[in-house]
Amino acid sequence: MTQATEIVNAMLAKLRGVAAFETPEQVCDADPQLDEYTILPIAHLREIRESNIERRAGGWKRSRVLQLDLYQPAEDGRAGRDALLDAVLEQVSPIGNGIPFPGTKLIKLTIGEITLEPEEIAASVLLTQIPITIEYLASN
Repeated sequence: MTQATEIVNAMLAKLRGVAAFETPEQVCDADPQLDEYTILPIAHLREIRESNIERRAGGWKRSRVLQLDLYQPAEDGRAGRDALLDAVLEQVSPIGNGIPFPGTKLIKLTIGEITLEPEEIAASVLLTQIPITIEYLASN
């Protein structure tokens, strides 16, 4: 397993620790099916791109951009959105310089600008998008 896979798997495990996600199926890395039977909230972690690859002694320094999409019922409103966002960020956001993921060489994890989908009158689902950049070392 590559370092990026280990980091993503560890991040999924950390997200499953958020109390709002009552079942493991509510945290996924595959496109979630959203319909009237879907149990919300859902956290969908997806990989966007890899960039900034640099040669280092014994390996490569790499940077991977992920996006975490949070889907929740519109009736949760602003207070519910803020509560879920706070709980998720507490699990994945580093205090200091990076999150220790066992078995990896994570250098830094950065949370980007969070996008809050506007609340629409007819919308039944709120979407919060959180860009996450991870920098890590990959050995040869």
